[in-house]
Amino acid sequence: MYNYKLYQDASMEQNYNDIKIQTPWIDIHAEIDQGYNEHDILKQLAHFPVCYIYPNNTQLFKGSYLISEKPNPYNLTKQLFKKTIHSNDIFALKKKSWEINLKKTLRQCHYHSKHTMFSSLHVYSIVRQWVKKHSSGKNSFSYINKFNHLINTDEESYLHLVKKFLRLNHYVTTRCHDALKPALNRSFSTKEVMQNYIHSKNGHDKILLMALNSLGKNLDQLPVNTWTKLSMDLLKLSSSYDVFFPAFIMLLERFEDTSLNEINPIADIFWQHPKTKTAGDCVQKHHETNLREDHFYIACTLLRHIPWITLEQCIACFRLTELLVTFIELDDQEIYGEFKKC
Repeated sequence: MYNYKLYQDASMEQNYNDIKIQTPWIDIHAEIDQGYNEHDILKQLAHFPVCYIYPNNTQLFKGSYLISEKPNPYNLTKQLFKKTIHSNDIFALKKKSWEINLKKTLRQCHYHSKHTMFSSLHVYSIVRQWVKKHSSGKNSFSYINKFNHLINTDEESYLHLVKKFLRLNHYVTTRCHDALKPALNRSFSTKEVMQNYIHSKNGHDKILLMALNSLGKNLDQLPVNTWTKLSMDLLKLSSSYDVFFPAFIMLLERFEDTSLNEINPIADIFWQHPKTKTAGDCVQKHHETNLREDHFYIACTLLRHIPWITLEQCIACFRLTELLVTFIELDDQEIYGEFKKC
């Protein structure tokens, strides 16, 4: 039913039943039964960000599909954010790159295949974030790099950044239920999956509040960057309309993008300083909860329950995914500006 093709920056080596896939953002080592070809191997590993997924028979995806609302993605997002940011400047800035990426993707894939669009958007957003995180250029920012630098050179700035990091993540967890709840009313067979997912989020805010409390009083009242607030507004918007639901799945994938390692890399740093050990324990507990509940795979799970996507939904996926990645980048730039002299 589908063909699987490695991303351009990925490579695969097979030595009997030992498989090794390498990309700039993830390495996978797996053992499989002998006799599998590349298509069969990628089919088993397609839930990792390593390959495109193409339908090999487009006739399977033809037919009619009704959605309950048809709001214009551009107008809705513009209306949501116009009171908070200079949305005209944002959209004018991003329109050209967005149009180019959209046209490239539509030329390369069957836009009505949800799997193709998801895998295309996946590599677009993950590569963009990877390049930003590993850039040594101006205004680049990485929590891990900054934590590692400050922990041995500037304790005051290190603790300030730890509090800021925990507060932003705490804020996201406090907004989760409100942002996710509208997805229960979408006209897809995803209600049970979403109910279980929302239920599994209960208590995450308390874990991160415990981390904050270990560093001082009333830290849950620390201000939150505008871009973090807008990211959660965007998630709620995408969960509130059927036309945006495929985009909602894509945004969830970005929110749940986390390390599959047993030890969280941020917790590993926090454990190295006596004043942040408790915070490290809480971050690790939060990480282990996400792994146990399979939050990394929530997007793939939801994707199974929706039909092929319309061109309108495809455009919404691109528009909202780029907005979220843009908000994340602007958030990082704001933090970079605050800590660039440290």
